[in-house]
Amino acid sequence: MGTAETIHILIVEDEVTVRRSIRGKIARISGGRCTIEEAKNAEEALERMKTSVPDLIFLDMRMPGMGGMAFLEVLRSDYPSVKVIIVSGYSDFQYVKKGLTCGAVDYLLKPIIKEELQKAFQAACDAIAKNRQEQKMEWKKNTLLQQSVALLKQNLLNDLLASSPAQTAEILKKLELLQITFHYPRYMI
Repeated sequence: MGTAETIHILIVEDEVTVRRSIRGKIARISGGRCTIEEAKNAEEALERMKTSVPDLIFLDMRMPGMGGMAFLEVLRSDYPSVKVIIVSGYSDFQYVKKGLTCGAVDYLLKPIIKEELQKAFQAACDAIAKNRQEQKMEWKKNTLLQQSVALLKQNLLNDLLASSPAQTAEILKKLELLQITFHYPRYMI
């Protein structure tokens, strides 16, 4: 599957039999490394996403209520990291175009062929794993940066204590960049 971490999946489909079919196929393909939830429409999906944002959504385009097109817009603006695989009974170019514009990983026609589902699922899992890796690297960089800023502040304050009057102005400018300001013209220790 491409990652040892659990993939959280949400199937948004108005037809119960299609939801169950997708769920069963994914369960077999993933080897149990997924948690799978279902929603019968986009409104129910959005309600579920308030408490638990999925990694991957299987989205039917034609549903009562909001529908897939409008839901894709919400996903793109509010949940940009969520991967989407569109599932449709129609090979409508507008759906394909909208899906690609909104960053869908793939577009599968009903009835879903197992091999095509497996290929699309693998591509989505690879993209999720890549995003997770990038997030971990970003977190590590931010943590390192925060540690470095604290050390830099400490070093600059120590330099300020030992500085000559000519160096003081330069050190105070650097401290101000780190949001440390002194509002007095003279200091004495």
